[in-house]
Amino acid sequence: MVDLYYRFWTNDISFLDAFLGYQFNKNSFRDTKLVQIIPPTGPYADQSLNATYKMEYQAIRLGVRGETPLTSNPEWTLEGSIAYLPWVEAEGKALWVFRNMPFTQTGGEGDGIDAFVAVNYRPHRYPNLTLELGYRYMELKTTGGITKAYDPMGYWETEWRNTVCRFNGFFFGLAYRF
Repeated sequence: MVDLYYRFWTNDISFLDAFLGYQFNKNSFRDTKLVQIIPPTGPYADQSLNATYKMEYQAIRLGVRGETPLTSNPEWTLEGSIAYLPWVEAEGKALWVFRNMPFTQTGGEGDGIDAFVAVNYRPHRYPNLTLELGYRYMELKTTGGITKAYDPMGYWETEWRNTVCRFNGFFFGLAYRF
């Protein structure tokens, strides 16, 4: 992610920024021991319908972030950010190993959201160092597009209906700001 920030509100201890940015996610995964249902000729003994996928998402980000003291001690702060991703584009490449069928997926467009909240500890002796514990939720959705497949029987195209990429969970971070 690359974001440009504009501080539109501040006081001595808190701030709010608006931002515009760009986000790129690259995901890869592998499915193993799948069973082919249509036509019902599987499962295959010792020959799983393995599949590998590589998905790339690109997005424009618009949002706000802020930080404020959590207690009277300024070493502890609460930080948060929320971004709307009005333009998300997805592209995928995959291979079904058992069928030896590579395929690509292009043209999917949609939107998304990216948000987090964290409690930060910034030691007084080291003001550029931050320890953080937080929770993050990100969801990217696309619809439309074309799937192009190349199997031993030839080449075919079909509609690529949708993708959903969701990450969420707790995180621990260590940051040093210059």
